[in-house]
Amino acid sequence: MNQDSLKNSTAEMDIRIGSRIRHFRNAQAMSQSTLAGKVGVSFQQLQKYEKGTNRISASALIIICKALAITPNDVLDQFIDDDAPSSAVPEFVAGAALVAPGLPDRIAA
Repeated sequence: MNQDSLKNSTAEMDIRIGSRIRHFRNAQAMSQSTLAGKVGVSFQQLQKYEKGTNRISASALIIICKALAITPNDVLDQFIDDDAPSSAVPEFVAGAALVAPGLPDRIAA
């Protein structure tokens, strides 16, 4: 994938993510100003997020989703390929240490 197609595809994703946020906000009959106030940004910044003009960071997405009482999956699920093999991603267990071959099981503190 060349740089132009990466730039174009991420720009398209930003627009679609913003559109999903706008959809959920409108579904709750919430104004941009109200959501912006709950999130702690100006309504102009929220408008830029919704239009895809400004990219939404992961932390901002989580805060916006909490304010809308939805999950990030509600916004991002259209980008996830359900046909992808789940074995390609190692299972994450909260609090578990990662162990790699050739490295000690524990690191002294």
